[in-house]
Amino acid sequence: MNFRIFDPFVLIPLQLGSLNRLKTFSVANNLLTGQVPTFASLTVSPDNYANNLGLCGGPLKACSGASKRSHTAIIIGAAAVGGMTVAVIGVGIGITGTMYKAMLEDGTSLMVKRLRESQHSEKEFMSEMATLGSVKHRNLVPLLGFCMAEKEKLLVYKYLSEGTLHSQLHPAEEGAKEMAWPTRLKIGIGAARGLAWLHHNCNPRIFQWNISSKCILLDADFEPKISDFGLARLMNPVDTHLSTFVNGEFGDLGYVAPEYTRTLVAAPKGDVHSFGTVLLELVTGERHTHISKAPESFKGNLVEWITELSNNSSLHDAIDQSLVGRGCDGEIFQVLKFACNCVLPDPKERLTMFEVYQLLRAIGEKYHFTAVDDILMSTNSSDVDNLEELIVA
Repeated sequence: MNFRIFDPFVLIPLQLGSLNRLKTFSVANNLLTGQVPTFASLTVSPDNYANNLGLCGGPLKACSGASKRSHTAIIIGAAAVGGMTVAVIGVGIGITGTMYKAMLEDGTSLMVKRLRESQHSEKEFMSEMATLGSVKHRNLVPLLGFCMAEKEKLLVYKYLSEGTLHSQLHPAEEGAKEMAWPTRLKIGIGAARGLAWLHHNCNPRIFQWNISSKCILLDADFEPKISDFGLARLMNPVDTHLSTFVNGEFGDLGYVAPEYTRTLVAAPKGDVHSFGTVLLELVTGERHTHISKAPESFKGNLVEWITELSNNSSLHDAIDQSLVGRGCDGEIFQVLKFACNCVLPDPKERLTMFEVYQLLRAIGEKYHFTAVDDILMSTNSSDVDNLEELIVA
C-alpha cells in the first residue's frame, strides 16, 4: 500500500503507522503540521517530510504538545485504514469510478472516489497521482490525497456544497428556482478558465476527456470546479466496438465528440466539443439528451437539435424562455453562437479552449466576476483579431 497527502495545513493521521503493507511514504512540500506517525514496518527519513515546518516527532524535532485533530486528516486516515467513523453514501457511477460523499460524525463532508479497476502498475498510479496532486487551480476540484491497497484505489477530494451543474440546471423537483443568466455565465467562464488552464498551462497538457455538466461542481458561491481531470490516462484501453462508445465508455452520450468513434484518443478539441455542449445546456436549459422543446418525432441529442435549428435560421428559439426579455438577450445569443462553433463536426474548425475562455471572459467583464487572467498563453496579432471578429459578429 502507498499513501500520500496533498492538502496543505492538515495533520497526518497517526493511524497510518499501523499499516503493515505500506511500501513508501512521502508528504514533502505540503506545509503539513502536527506529529508524524510512528511506522512499524517502514523507515521514513527527514527528506520525506521536507518543507513541512510544522511537523514534529519521529526523525524530526520533538513535539512540544498534543496536536488537535484535523477533519481532513481523519477522513483520509479512515479511508486508508478502513475506520468506521464515516458514513459513506454513493452519489452516482462515472466512467472512472464511483464518487461517494463521506460524512464524519460531526457533519464534516468530503468526496471519495473509488476508481475502477485497471491494469496499471502501482508505480504508474503513484506517478499519475503525484502529477495530479500538484495541479492546483481555483476552477479545479482539489485532490486532497489518495490511498491504494491491493486492487483498491481511493481519491479524496474537497466536498462542494452546491453539487453539480447538472443538478442545478435540471433539478428533480418541480417548481425549483430558475438559474439566472449572470450565474450561468459566471459558471461558464470559470469552467472554461479551468479547462483552458489544463490545456494550455500544464506541461504535459491535461485533457478532461469526459467534460459534462455532471463533472462541473459548484461551491457555496457557485464558483465552478472541474472534477475527474487527468484520470483518462488511468483507464485501460477499451473495446473499439461502437457499442462500447455508445454505452458510455468514452463519456455521456450527447457530450462526446464524434471523432472519438474513430480515434478513441483523448484530444483537446474533443474537450472543446464536450464543453460546447455544456454551454448549450447553460443557454437552452435543455438536457444533453431528451429535448423538451423539440417535437416528439425528434430523436436526436442537444447538439443535433441546435444544428437543425441553425440550418432553419431558428437558433433564437433554442434560448431558455426564462432568460428572454431580461436585458441580456444579445450576450446570451453570442454565447449560443460560440457554443455552436465548439460543436462543429470538424475538430479543426472548432475554437480552442483558450479562445472560448477569452470570448466568454469578454462578455462577462460588465459583471465584474472575472479575476486576474491566469491563462499564460502567448497570442499573435492575428489571433487577437480573430477573437475580436467573433465577439463583434
